[in-house]
Amino acid sequence: TGERKMRFQEHLRQLASRKKQQSPYEVLREKILEYLHRQFSELTPPTSQPLHEVFYFNQASSLKKHLSPSPRATIQSALTRTSYYLKSSSSAEAHTSLDSNMPDMCLAYQLHLECGRLINLFDWMQSFIAVLDPKGTPGGQPMPDGSRKELGEKEVNPIMQARFTQAVSDLQHLGFIKPTQRKTDHAERLTWGTC
Repeated sequence: TGERKMRFQEHLRQLASRKKQQSPYEVLREKILEYLHRQFSELTPPTSQPLHEVFYFNQASSLKKHLSPSPRATIQSALTRTSYYLKSSSSAEAHTSLDSNMPDMCLAYQLHLECGRLINLFDWMQSFIAVLDPKGTPGGQPMPDGSRKELGEKEVNPIMQARFTQAVSDLQHLGFIKPTQRKTDHAERLTWGTC
């Protein structure tokens, strides 16, 4: 059995040393591979060519910055720095102090930044109205027939309430707040920090 094993190993060595005849497909494949290897081994990187900057762009980080914007930071910037976007001198220091000339949503956003995780809607509305109308509505609320209805101490001007409700609705739509199930008269703040 040992001699047989030796003959078999010798036979395998002879088979391995013989050159296998290639099929026409394998011959063609070898020629194509050799041609491609010759062509591409002589290539130089495009960045080594003169004026390659005209045709090639390799700053992926700046491209990613422009193609993948951060809308949250832009929206927060627009809500805090209204003078920059509105180009008005009356709200030049709008991002440092609350002003009645600010758009309602910006004012509501600024007030929302002063609150904690849960925001009491009535207190928020009172602050909103206090900024917009610090002296209170003189003469009460106008009625359709031209007369004026005097508001009680706890009553809120419906126009101011509608403006506040619209601003809060806009902030909710943008994802800054959401209603909470724990307290029905509160809203939950979803974002923290400013840009």
